[in-house]
Amino acid sequence: MGADLTIASRSKAITITGLLAVLALTATGCSMLPSPGGTGVAGAVEAASSYGDAVGSGEMVTTPSGTYERIKLSEKDPAYNYAPLAHRDAWGWMIPEATAAQKLAVDYMTQEFLDSAALEGGDTEFSSWHAATGKDYFSESILPQTSQNPGETKVILGNFGANKFIPTLIHDGSPRLKDLDLDVAGSGFVDENGDPVDEVDQNGNLINEPIEAGLVTYLKYSIEFNAGYRVDDVNGAAFVGQHVGMTGDEVLASKYATDKLKDGNGENVYRAKGYANVVVAKEPGGLRIIGFESKTDFDTRDFANQDAV
Repeated sequence: MGADLTIASRSKAITITGLLAVLALTATGCSMLPSPGGTGVAGAVEAASSYGDAVGSGEMVTTPSGTYERIKLSEKDPAYNYAPLAHRDAWGWMIPEATAAQKLAVDYMTQEFLDSAALEGGDTEFSSWHAATGKDYFSESILPQTSQNPGETKVILGNFGANKFIPTLIHDGSPRLKDLDLDVAGSGFVDENGDPVDEVDQNGNLINEPIEAGLVTYLKYSIEFNAGYRVDDVNGAAFVGQHVGMTGDEVLASKYATDKLKDGNGENVYRAKGYANVVVAKEPGGLRIIGFESKTDFDTRDFANQDAV
């Protein structure tokens, strides 16, 4: 396949001055404690169909394109396990609070970032989603910023501005995702400047430094994901055509589409892979996300040629 079929990855770190000077940290800008309990295969599936680490939630959503079932993680999924190498109550978080913060971060990534009602929409759908849902997850201190310029913020996946990253997906009463692999790769404490509180030495041992009295800390979770979305042949060919300057019929007749994209069975897998760093704060109204950074890679080459998937 030619290079013209590769969609460039996109990333965004939201930063402000004020409460958290470095609101969203780079992947290498902070010491992260690996979380052994946060990786692995999905736990026991509840009374629902399994889609990798995800299960069907039973909640149906109806859009102009049809009806689909929202996803969630099994309550026993390892991604919910808070198990850092070290934890000190002196850092300002009891273990049940840190566990709840991790659940907030994981649920946001699963149910909103990867599977929001605005996933296949554009700026208008994003604005509607943000007005209805943003306050349930984001701190009021960054809520206005997360609503600005949907083409840049990227706090969820979607089609913003002229960038079309998500094709029209299958709506048949089942989840839009074929499969999902989601892991918490690490967790760590940061201060209001985004600096790590739980520093480790070159051998991975915690540096036992005194904790400043009254220090306000935040929990940062590094989450990796690999999501496969269900696309039928017609919409898959049309989506590829948008990126190579062809109609859907021209794509199906071209060298770009082989095997499953034009086999007539009507289901293909479009994959989004990446990571997000989610920073959670304790606020009077409960736990809220106060920092967010994401990077997602999309590649139409593997999608157009399903032999490569």
